[in-house]
This record gives sequence, C-alpha cells and structure tokens, in this order.
Amino acid sequence: MDDVDWVGATEAIHLAPDDPVLGLVLDGRSWALPWSQVSAPHIANLTLGAEPVLVTLCPACSHAAAFRPVVDGQRLRFRVAGIHNGAMIMADRSQGSLWLPGTGTAVTGPFEGRELEHLPLYQCRWREWHTLCPDTRVLSPTAAPVRVEQTRPVAGEHRRYPRVSRTLLRADARLASETLTLGVTAGASHLAIPLSLIHRHGGMLHLDVDGTTLVAFSPPGTWLAVAYDTAVDGRSLRFDPDSFRMVDRQTGSHWDFTGRAVSGSLTGTQLRLLASRLEEWQTLAARHPGIVLASEASATENAGQHGEGAHAGGR
Repeated sequence: MDDVDWVGATEAIHLAPDDPVLGLVLDGRSWALPWSQVSAPHIANLTLGAEPVLVTLCPACSHAAAFRPVVDGQRLRFRVAGIHNGAMIMADRSQGSLWLPGTGTAVTGPFEGRELEHLPLYQCRWREWHTLCPDTRVLSPTAAPVRVEQTRPVAGEHRRYPRVSRTLLRADARLASETLTLGVTAGASHLAIPLSLIHRHGGMLHLDVDGTTLVAFSPPGTWLAVAYDTAVDGRSLRFDPDSFRMVDRQTGSHWDFTGRAVSGSLTGTQLRLLASRLEEWQTLAARHPGIVLASEASATENAGQHGEGAHAGGR
C-alpha cells in the first residue's frame, strides 16, 4: 500500500463504530487506518503532510507500529518478506535488508543494525478515535479493499493462523498466548504490561524500569495503550487518570492521550514517548526471551484510589 487517498470522518461510511483503527497524530493533524483495510497488505508506505511514514500491522498477533522510514537521508519503502518467529518480517525495496516490524531494526543486509525512528501509533475503536480526533482523515474506501472475512476484526481475538504459529521459536507459559500486552522498551530493558493490569488500576500504572520512571496509560475497556517517560524539567511527575486524559498531581495540568499538556501551568509541554505497542503475549515473549513481566506490587506508588503500584518483576 503506497501513498493512498484519504476522506474526512463524515465520509467514512465504510466504518462501523466498533471497528478497530490505527490512529496517528503528527504536527496537530490526525489520520485513521482501518484494520480491515491494512490487514491484507500489512504494510502502508505513506506521506502524511510532508512526512514519510511507515505503518505495519500483523493481525495474527494484534501488533501494529509506525516509523519514520528514513536512513541516512534516504526514504525507504517496504514490502512483506515473509513470516519469522510468529510475526511478519519486512524488507526495504532499495537494498533488500530484512527488518523486524516490532522494533524497526534491520537484522540482515546492507542496513543491518540500523533502527528506524519510532512514531506514536494508537489502536482503538473508530468511535473512540472519532471522539478524540473529530477532524481526523480516514483511509479512503477506494484506497485498499476491505477484507470481507475480516470486516470486524478484534484485537486480541483468538484466531488460528497455523502457518504463523509454526514459526514461533519459543513459547512462554506465564500468560495465555493471546493476552493483550503493552510492550515497552525503556533503555536496554524490554517490559510487558498486561492490558488488564493497567485497566484494573483505573487505566494507569507508574513503573521504574532501567532508571526510567514511566507511566503506562490505557483507559479501561479500550485497546488504546501507550507509555511515556514521566520526567519533566528534572522532576518525575505523578499522574491520575481522567478518562482519555491524565492529570498530574504536582501542578494539576491536564494531559491528552498523546502526552501533551493541554491546560494548566505546563500547557504545551510534551512527555517523551517510549517505544510502546499493543501486542499479543506469544509474539512479544518470543521476540524478547525472558522479557520482564509487570506484576502487582507496591514498589511504586500508583494513582490515588485505584490501588497500589506495580513493579517490573517475574522474568
């Protein structure tokens, strides 16, 4: 899928309220890509505004990611190259290097060891995205056909893909294979946070990982999940959830789901996005053997009345 057409939200008659979409926000503008249109090509080489953007989706493991596909000033375009370790693997068209869509890292070829810049990507239902971003642009129904058999796909839904499952290099029995998790990279550490754990704590967890205090944010009942570094001007903020927003305790400023302060004394401040993505446990654990699994604990104080904190534990 290359450089597609878009329509306004009111023209998106091909979408039902609960349809999963992939959302992007760049420079104050927003775009939505329906799962049902991206699940067949798996890869979208886009230009949003003036920005080259790569979006990937693996419906077999509910994983999606977005990157800035530029290396040494060269814009790269990608194609599906096959399946490896339970997930899609991609190749750039110019040099043929193989890249992991989960991390944006080249693992073979001339670009081996290079890593694409991670961009924020949000998975949620269309009705949620339209509410959060009423002026969003939507992938045109003519840009890519809607897969009839996957018109209503659901993230984390148990689907059988025997050809994909056979490529898994290892299994990790700590969680059920299809459990939805927020995979987070903080420094040299990889962390898996079950979405249900975040939801049980009201939609927010504070964790200390590899010298970084992060906040994992996912409003209960949604697939929207993201992690941010809480450091602002040399201090670590503490947040309480407020539906699809956060409120910091120190200043009372309100922050939207993109990590930007929209009211209060910190208005305009942007939290640092951590590489984080929604994914089913089986492929996240297979890609990062021994990944740290977040669990209930009191090592880090969490948001107000929603219980105690969580810490990274349970290799």
